[in-house]
Amino acid sequence: MSDPNGPESFKLIMILPLLLGLLSPAPLALHAAPAVHSVFVQDDEFPDKRADVKEWLSTLKGLIGKRGDEDPAAIVLIEKLTGEFKESGEKDRVAIAKGVAASLSQRRKELSKGVPDNGLKLAAAKALGSMGPESTSALSKWVDDKKVRDNIELQRQLVLSLGLTKDKGATKTLVDLLKYRNPTIIAAAAEALSQFQEFELKARKKLFEELLKTLQSAKGKVDADPTDNIARAEWNIVSAPLMTSLTVLSGHKEAKRPEEWTRFWNKNKNKKSWGDE
Repeated sequence: MSDPNGPESFKLIMILPLLLGLLSPAPLALHAAPAVHSVFVQDDEFPDKRADVKEWLSTLKGLIGKRGDEDPAAIVLIEKLTGEFKESGEKDRVAIAKGVAASLSQRRKELSKGVPDNGLKLAAAKALGSMGPESTSALSKWVDDKKVRDNIELQRQLVLSLGLTKDKGATKTLVDLLKYRNPTIIAAAAEALSQFQEFELKARKKLFEELLKTLQSAKGKVDADPTDNIARAEWNIVSAPLMTSLTVLSGHKEAKRPEEWTRFWNKNKNKKSWGDE
């Protein structure tokens, strides 16, 4: 543990008020000209290549490089950048997503044996979920990176965030994860795929079919050997999110069991409408 009276703690105390100030609305100028506002937003375009964004990203880079001592300040700044992302132009959006994703590569000591220090990385992963499509590539890279495979909490959040991007480019990775070795990650991938209910029907059918195959496979393992406790445990983890996503993607609410979903698919896979168009 760092010395609470040491220099690193002093730096954190000094910088936190500055970061919190970033989150507070700026005071109104007493004699500001009304026309100033038109400089920032014209023709529905967002400002881009802002000096403020560059400065915030530089500050974030410094904070996350402090081996965890300044992670609370970094998390505050990530929250600030998440809000700014929505109001930024294309180049700033790319820069913000890249800067936040850099948090995922930082090494942190375990809080205790077998307990990772996930605070910064979870904050970054959650933020990236609202930064699609600019964050899709980074999330796809990290969901099965060897550095996170033993960190199920973080890996699960990365998968869920990939779904939250609602980017078509994320679906291949999520479908691949339906064959993952860990049922918790399979369940997360199934849950993430429910985010694509706005896809056109042809694309949703492809996702539906992959989810159904995963459901049938998991149920088949249980039926093949009712005494297989591992297969039963995996089924208990993956079945609900798989069937929930099938419901969301199809709009069909009557099916409750795998065989009912199979019948629905056989009857409706070639139809041009599933009743929700």
